[in-house]
Amino acid sequence: MKIDRDGNMTGFDKVLLATDFSERSENAMQRVMLLATAGVKEVRLLHVLSGTLLDELKHLVSGGVSARLREAMQHKLEEQAGRLKAGTNFAVECSLEIGRPHVVITEQGKQTDSLIVVGAHARAMRDWVQGSMLERMPGAARQPMLVVRQPVGEPYRRVLVPVDFSDCSAAAAEAAVKLAP
Repeated sequence: MKIDRDGNMTGFDKVLLATDFSERSENAMQRVMLLATAGVKEVRLLHVLSGTLLDELKHLVSGGVSARLREAMQHKLEEQAGRLKAGTNFAVECSLEIGRPHVVITEQGKQTDSLIVVGAHARAMRDWVQGSMLERMPGAARQPMLVVRQPVGEPYRRVLVPVDFSDCSAAAAEAAVKLAP
């Protein structure tokens, strides 16, 4: 995201697209493809392998499971990146990380100063107890975040931006104008 000399947002150069290869993540990728008009030039496609899941797999099956899992996920990332490149002029980079998804996504967003784009997911039973990844992210993320809930049909015509009259709310409203002019 660029800031001009007056401190105003001028567009989104970079997008961090978090994917878990689900249908909802595919919707988020389709939405990103429509963001060329918002000034997007670079996309980092990120998949996070849950550290706890990987540890459990290592205990269940011996010998190289984590390496095979990483290779399979890297291959899926590269396939998605190929589709993203074919449909846009974006520079696309793949990143496969291990950790707590909400932590890794927000950290990568901070490091790259990117608009974070994620697909919304139906609530699982564990989400009722722990809170979903999406519920944990906004408090940690300082950059704009776009949550894609539905299949993409056309560019946004309306955007809902909750405000509390803080500086962050003003920045969120400004970001919304860039996404749905």
